[in-house]
Amino acid sequence: MADGMLQTQDTNLANNAGDIKVNIWKLVKESPQTPFISCAIAAFLGLTGVVFYHTFSDNKLLAESEARMIWVLASSLFWFPIILLFRDPRANLGKVPRLRLPVICLTILITFTLLVVLESYGVVNLIGLYAPDAGLGQGIGYSCLALAFGPLVWNAINFYRHRKAAKKNILAYSKTIDENVESESQAMNALIATIMVLVVIALAYYAGKYGQEFYISSIIGIGLCLVVAAVFAIVVFLEQISRFFSHVKLYKLVQVLIVILLYVGRFFERIYSCLDMLLVRIGAFVAGMEHDKIWSRYCILAITLLCLCILSWYLPPTMGIFSSIIGLVLAISVSRLWGWVEDDRALAVMTEFSPTAPYRTQMKEDYRDETLLGFIFVFALLPIFLAQIHLSGYFGEGMFQTPPDPSFLDWVGFFGIELAKAVPIVDWAEIYQFQNANGGNVIQMSDNVTSRHAVFVARAAVDLVLIAALLQALSIANRNRQQKQLYRAGIDPNKQDRPGLIDRLDVFVEQIELERAVKLTKRKNAPKIAKDSDITKQDANKIYFDLRRLTGSSCIDFRRYNADRLQEIYANPKNLEVKIFIAAIAHERGNDLPLKDKLDLLQEYADQQRPESYLYRLLEGLKKDILKHRVEVDIEALRTVLLHVRKRAGLKDFKQEVISLMVEQQAKDEVMEYLADIAGSSKDRDDFQYTRRFAIRQIEKISFSEKSLHKLRLAKNHLKNIAAGERAQAVLREIKSTLYRIEVALGDT
Repeated sequence: MADGMLQTQDTNLANNAGDIKVNIWKLVKESPQTPFISCAIAAFLGLTGVVFYHTFSDNKLLAESEARMIWVLASSLFWFPIILLFRDPRANLGKVPRLRLPVICLTILITFTLLVVLESYGVVNLIGLYAPDAGLGQGIGYSCLALAFGPLVWNAINFYRHRKAAKKNILAYSKTIDENVESESQAMNALIATIMVLVVIALAYYAGKYGQEFYISSIIGIGLCLVVAAVFAIVVFLEQISRFFSHVKLYKLVQVLIVILLYVGRFFERIYSCLDMLLVRIGAFVAGMEHDKIWSRYCILAITLLCLCILSWYLPPTMGIFSSIIGLVLAISVSRLWGWVEDDRALAVMTEFSPTAPYRTQMKEDYRDETLLGFIFVFALLPIFLAQIHLSGYFGEGMFQTPPDPSFLDWVGFFGIELAKAVPIVDWAEIYQFQNANGGNVIQMSDNVTSRHAVFVARAAVDLVLIAALLQALSIANRNRQQKQLYRAGIDPNKQDRPGLIDRLDVFVEQIELERAVKLTKRKNAPKIAKDSDITKQDANKIYFDLRRLTGSSCIDFRRYNADRLQEIYANPKNLEVKIFIAAIAHERGNDLPLKDKLDLLQEYADQQRPESYLYRLLEGLKKDILKHRVEVDIEALRTVLLHVRKRAGLKDFKQEVISLMVEQQAKDEVMEYLADIAGSSKDRDDFQYTRRFAIRQIEKISFSEKSLHKLRLAKNHLKNIAAGERAQAVLREIKSTLYRIEVALGDT
């Protein structure tokens, strides 16, 4: 090797060294973790400085117990950003949340719960909740709750922002709806609901203050009937009333009043929508409903609500009220998520399961069981809430008449008695003069009117929770039955491929009916299905499943099911039996059900802007098929997938896995051109630098794998044409210098 060439190489490397240092500092500044690490370091230095000052100076700052409590309270400023380092990265918000952050937060909540219980029995005194001056101890308690729930709320907000931005990429035709008509309808509903709530509150206040001195006469009863009838008439004939007044002189005045009413209604409608959105997007997320696996959802929800029940009972009244409110909000949040999913199911049926319909959820689960699990804890949280309000003294001493030192079961018994009066809503207890038992061992309402208001709210909450859940469950059962009736209606028994009035069901009914059909049609003497089985359509139909059993049975006959949906299920089956069952159907239907491969379906999903969970599941199935069957994958198709998602955020792992498949499945010379195209050598490059950097690293990996001059020079030519951002440019400069050094070494040999 010539000395001049070596000298030139050293000079280039020396020049690049300074650039790399500058870019490293730039990368540190641009890293999303840097602000949290900086906050944690600043808090650590401050806390450590206080300890050093206390240790090595005459002024003992931490000598008093109060000062030590303050120091412990301030330590949350260090732990909060440390915990946030384990949040889900923004580049992968398209995936389901990781379990690491919920596990950390649950660990904090469980530890805090144990310390509170032990401190209440005098075993330990680490927090100071029951000290003479418990203000600092309560501050530490609130900081523990903030550490247990704050990071989860932060993570939930990040996921919400990502999904809100992702909706802009979905071709939803909901914008074609008459937004003014829809807005007026929602505004009027919100206004009527608000008026009804305000009237109920006013009547409750009036009854609590003057109930024993006031008697309802028949005239007042007639007036109330007329008012209720008038409200119904206004709602029913609102449009006709507006048209009538359009022909009289008072038209302008009426129009002004209607505009004012609609404005007020829109104001309340926005408030209710925001509260509902916060419950579903934040509350249900904190309760663990975004996780795919059922045990994850159940464990997070059950452990969280159980800890909150224990904390609500053992904490001092103020903190106990706060903890019980958190638990009630989480339970209601899961219920509202269930409501959203059911609304989306109805929308899916109305839009014939269009993937571009304006769904608010991904309909992964129906959350019925999770809602019922949350309601179980509601029946523990409500009596605890009443007990803590009574102990707090916020509404006067002696809010309830209680025995000395009432236990948890005493409060549950009192709540159960009130529950018996509240359910059903017709108030049978009052009609049949149901009375509480007398005696000092039973909790009862006192003369304090606040106790009556509290019991009224508790009864109303139970009525709303139970009746709403019951009505929704009945509505769901009726809709499921109607779907199956419509599927069977209009079919011809002699033509198995002729569909009914609808040709598919919603995803939850479909899953149940598919399992039933698989069990019914599976042959008893069928061979055992191995995990790596490669069963043909003919064998699936002749050996494994007898589809004739579907004729005349109570099961859904999937032989005339929607072909596109069967292809989706075949590509992402719940188990291998379902896949073989659909293959058996495909054998009978022939060309009508060709069963596309996963890569073709992945291209369609990416082009249709399907939810990220669909893409991840399909890609995982594709990788398993490649590993099992050693099939070749078309690199053009993989590039098309990346082209469709190049503007979508939150898909870091997805894009990197697709690029890795491209590298594994294609000749190295050809794949470098595609990688350079992704990295920035064309106008169709990916919009995110992490994808470009990964593509550049793959070019580096390919060029280093064989260490040939041809590969190195080809890589240099491709890298030369890449126009990347600052962070990708740092990687480019590093790789170019390394390639130059290896090229010189190979040329010398």
